[in-house]
Amino acid sequence: MAEVRTVSRLPWAPPLSTAAGVLASAAFGLLVGGLLAALLAVQVFGYHVVTVQSNSMEPALTRGDVIVARPVRIDDVKEGQVVLFEEGRDVRFLAVHRVVGFINLRTNINNTTTGEVTTQESRLLRTKGDANATEDAQPVDASRLRGRLWFSIPKAGLIFDRVPLQTVLLGVAGLAAMAWLLFELSRRRRWERGDGSRGGAP
Repeated sequence: MAEVRTVSRLPWAPPLSTAAGVLASAAFGLLVGGLLAALLAVQVFGYHVVTVQSNSMEPALTRGDVIVARPVRIDDVKEGQVVLFEEGRDVRFLAVHRVVGFINLRTNINNTTTGEVTTQESRLLRTKGDANATEDAQPVDASRLRGRLWFSIPKAGLIFDRVPLQTVLLGVAGLAAMAWLLFELSRRRRWERGDGSRGGAP
């Protein structure tokens, strides 16, 4: 009679398998949730994702880096911070430079009907690229300020220059969902087949 060996699953294997499934599901949820949150932040809350197009901010930022800028009030900007703003007169484009100072303006407005004089105060930002020798010619007012640098991703612009951000986020979320689904299917099939969970038959 041929000898048949029974292989039994180690006592700690089922808990480890369950824990791995829970951790994978949690990681998937965090990933997809983060991607959707990023997409919502860009579409609804005024965040900006922009590729750096020049080397005027070297070495802090270089051409091809992607920056994420979050909304900020001009009164909350501090000297030394990097901001995203619109530059140019007839044709405007986005620029990212460092704040090197401020210009505080005070305007008196006379109401010809009542004779009342009101004072309005406003703030302008003086900006400069770290690699530039001189400051930017035009100060930045509140209407041109688009945000303050939150974080940057080196050289990620090689992707975002060719594919819209929304497409990238949705694509990554789709791939993550597919990978998680395949993992779950594989795990359940192994469990149903009883790989090691049921002893071999004599």
